[in-house]
Amino acid sequence: MPLFRERPPDSTAARRWPFVILLMALLGMLAMLIFDTWQQMHKLPEGPEVYLQSPETLVSMRLEKWKLAIPRSMLIRKPDSSQNSIDMEVLWPSLAGRKPENAKAFSDGSANRRIIHLHIEPRRARADSNTRFETTYQYVLETDDKSRVQGLNLRVFRSGSGYPGELLAYGPKDQPSPSFVARCPDPKRVVLPENCLREIHLNEDLTMLIQFRPALLKNWQELDRRLTGLIDIFMTRDPAQ
Repeated sequence: MPLFRERPPDSTAARRWPFVILLMALLGMLAMLIFDTWQQMHKLPEGPEVYLQSPETLVSMRLEKWKLAIPRSMLIRKPDSSQNSIDMEVLWPSLAGRKPENAKAFSDGSANRRIIHLHIEPRRARADSNTRFETTYQYVLETDDKSRVQGLNLRVFRSGSGYPGELLAYGPKDQPSPSFVARCPDPKRVVLPENCLREIHLNEDLTMLIQFRPALLKNWQELDRRLTGLIDIFMTRDPAQ
């Protein structure tokens, strides 16, 4: 008679294995769901461009009634609690912030610089660049300058107008109420590269000042749409206000 008898297979343990496998599969699916949800909460919403190919560190800020979450790579300076404006820089046309692969473009100081400076602040005045054309600019322009660029009129400000060394780019050409207006340096009077300046109202609370090289005027039909669309991605209204 053998000292040890072989024990019959444990049928109860065998029946447990399918449930263990199913439980592990469910836990794996749950973990994937939690991870995917976390990614969705911590990434930027899909925008019109593909500059968000890698995760960005977002910096949360507040201006008036609006909350903004902006990629750190786009911010010029580190925000603090007392800050009442936001300064950003993006590369045209990708609208990307400063990164190792494009750092050279951000250091470019030439007339062909493709960096656009955005300054967002509380809206203090009713007028933006388009409104000022109607109330002021059109009355202080030289009448004999008929220059054109990509469908825009380029007219120099009169002497004594308060805008020395500047011209006005506005259009579409031959339209009484232009949809695009920007003050730019007059290349005949300015030696060093300078920026054009355009001011637009983002909403009833915020204004955005856009600074860019005159070389980018050829993209005027895209500038407003793409830049305001970019800011819209980062901005939400505070429901408590």
